[in-house]
Amino acid sequence: MNQKSLVCFDLEDTLIPSGPHTRRAHSAIIAAAAAVHGVQPEAIERRFHVARAKLPSALATYSNLGLDPGEVRGILDRLDPGPGVDAVPHAGLILQCLQELNVGLAIVTNAPCQWARRLLYAAKLDPASFNVIVSSCDVSSPKPSPESFELALQRFDVGANQAVMVGDRDDVDLVPARSLGMGALLVSEQASLAVRFVELLSMVLAPLPTEVPRSVP
Repeated sequence: MNQKSLVCFDLEDTLIPSGPHTRRAHSAIIAAAAAVHGVQPEAIERRFHVARAKLPSALATYSNLGLDPGEVRGILDRLDPGPGVDAVPHAGLILQCLQELNVGLAIVTNAPCQWARRLLYAAKLDPASFNVIVSSCDVSSPKPSPESFELALQRFDVGANQAVMVGDRDDVDLVPARSLGMGALLVSEQASLAVRFVELLSMVLAPLPTEVPRSVP
C-alpha cells in the first residue's frame, strides 16, 4: 500500500480539549507538591507558572517541583476525570475515516496510561480503536524525547516515513517526530483537527517516496 500506514495523535489539546478534568488533575498534583515542601498550594502554583515557561511539558514541570513521574501517575490513577470531558469536534468521524482507509491509529502522550484511557472513555473515544497507546508509563524519557515516537513505530512495525504525528505543540510533538522522519501536522484552537483534516488526508494519501537501490561498486 503506497500511502502512510499510521497516524499518531497527541491526546490533550489535540483529541481532547483542556477542561474541568485538566484543572482537577492539576490541582491534585499541586496539592501533593505543596505537601512535599510543607507550603501552601498557592506558593507551588506560582513556582509552577515560572518553571512552566522554561520547561517543555507539564510533566517536566511537576518533576521540577519535586514530584517524580511515579508520584504523578499515582495521583492521576486515583483521580476520576469527572463530567465535562469531550472530544474535539468530529474526532470520532475522523478516526473512523482513517480506519476505513486501513490506516493504523496511535496515541503518543505524556499522560499516564490509566489516566489517558479514562480520558478516552470519558470523551466517548474507545481506547480499543487505537492500535497503539504510548504513555509516560511506557518510556524512561517522555516527549519531547523521541523515545515515545520510536516505541509507537516499533509497536506498529512501520518506518518513520510511513507515519504522521498530529499534535498541538511544535516543540513537544512535531519537532521530535520530524527528527525521526515522520510527517507532522500542528493543530490548535483556530486550526482544529476538523479544520486541518483535508490536509491530514493529503499527507496520509501522498505516495511514499520510492527508495532508489544503491549501486554495488
